Amino acid sequence: MRDKIKDSMYFEKYIIKRNSSISKLENILPQVISEKGEGYEGVRSGYGSLEMYYLHKIKALYSNGSEILEVKELYPRFLECFIRNWTVNDGIGALIDVVSLGILLNIDKVQIEKLIEFMKQEDINDIIIDFLVSKMDSGWKIRDNDVRYPLAYELLGTIIMEGNKDKQLELLKQYLDQWYHNSDDTAWHDSHKSKHNTYNGYWSFEAAALAKALGLDDSSFKDHQYYPYDMVHFKG
Repeated sequence: MRDKIKDSMYFEKYIIKRNSSISKLENILPQVISEKGEGYEGVRSGYGSLEMYYLHKIKALYSNGSEILEVKELYPRFLECFIRNWTVNDGIGALIDVVSLGILLNIDKVQIEKLIEFMKQEDINDIIIDFLVSKMDSGWKIRDNDVRYPLAYELLGTIIMEGNKDKQLELLKQYLDQWYHNSDDTAWHDSHKSKHNTYNGYWSFEAAALAKALGLDDSSFKDHQYYPYDMVHFKG
């Protein structure tokens, strides 16, 4: 059990509910594609819902203490749904989650190539994305020092450009300590208070991916409420 807010019974029920949502949509979507074609807006919307459901399940499994290998098994379909749905107008947060989880879960070459091809098509110019992707593909170049959406992620850009490891750790701790408060405009914020049981865990995957990519000694973050320490040290 990794979550500090809900118990295992809560997450087991949540995962059953999410599995049902995924199963229903996975069964319906091929029929819609067959009748309407891939270009139908409802198909894109369906992939968007699946992307969200898979991310929710990834978070819930991790929160509940599941083996990281079990979490990793969900990533290929999560990535596929993301690629079929996401546009830059949807916001950078989802892209950062996809890239961060790719690093944390040590995705294989096939998944990396799919992600890289998508990144080339979208041409997102952002130091955080570029830096993280470059750690999966040495051929990926960091083009400049700009953060595309500075309000949420500006401090991560500063950490990347900071050369001193001790200072990077200090700034990353500052980011983690402020992370939940600074996420108050997201749909998941305060979800642990919802009577509809929408909570699946609060995890800053981007902070963890950055720590791993920079090779920081993150031992001081091991018990931080929002830091997925086990993912950083996953070797599978």
